[in-house]
Amino acid sequence: MLEVYRPELFDVVNSLAKEMAAESSFRDSSWNAAKLEALLSSPSVYCALVKGEEGYYGGIIGIITEQFFGDDLIACDLGLFILQRKRGGSAAPRLIQAFEHWAKEQGAKEIHMSQSTGVEMDRTRRLYESMGYTVTGFSSKKEVK
Repeated sequence: MLEVYRPELFDVVNSLAKEMAAESSFRDSSWNAAKLEALLSSPSVYCALVKGEEGYYGGIIGIITEQFFGDDLIACDLGLFILQRKRGGSAAPRLIQAFEHWAKEQGAKEIHMSQSTGVEMDRTRRLYESMGYTVTGFSSKKEVK
C-alpha cells in the first residue's frame, strides 16, 4: 500500500532516510531532522511511503522546480529507498509511478531520477531504463578536507 506523506508520518520518513544514509555514500554526513521535517512541509516537495504487513519499508522524496536556465518545470527525486529485505519487488516502481503522477499534475515537463548513494547502481539504472528513463549523466563526489 502507498501512502502520501502527512506530518504524523515524520518519524517513519526520518527513520527510513537515516537507514538510507547509513547504507550509502552519505553515511558520514550530518543529520538534521528539523531540516528534513521543514522540507517535507513544502508544497513543492512530494513524499510517499510504501507499507506492508510488517510496517513501512520504503519511500520516495522529490521536488518540483524550474530549470535554472529557463522556465520549464522539472521534477527531481531527492531519494528513493527500499529496505534491503524488500528490494526486488514492485515497491520501487510503484513509488516512482506515484511520483511521476504527482509531477505531471504539477505541470512538470521532465522527471529526473538519479542515483547518488552508490548502492546497487547498476540495478537502479536498469530499473529506471525499464520504466522509460534515459541515462544522461552520472554523479560523483569528493570530500573537501
